[in-house]
Amino acid sequence: MGLSAQDYENLIASLNQLINQVPGFVKGGILNQSLPDYLSFIPYEFRKYTVAELMESIRQAWGEGKIRW
Repeated sequence: MGLSAQDYENLIASLNQLINQVPGFVKGGILNQSLPDYLSFIPYEFRKYTVAELMESIRQAWGEGKIRW
C-alpha cells in the first residue's frame, strides 16, 4: 500500500517537529527507549499504516535529507 504523498509529507513534518522539541544534549539518550515507547509517538493519523510502511517512508525521507537529527 505505502503512504500517500500527502501522508508522507505530513509524516516528515511530524517527525521534524518532534525532533526539534528534543534538546540536543538529550537526543543521544533517546535511542535507549523501548520500541513501545517509540510507537506511542506515532501520530494517530499514521496508525493506519504498518510499521514496515512507516519505516520505509522514514528511510526514504532520511536519505533525501528531509529529516534532520
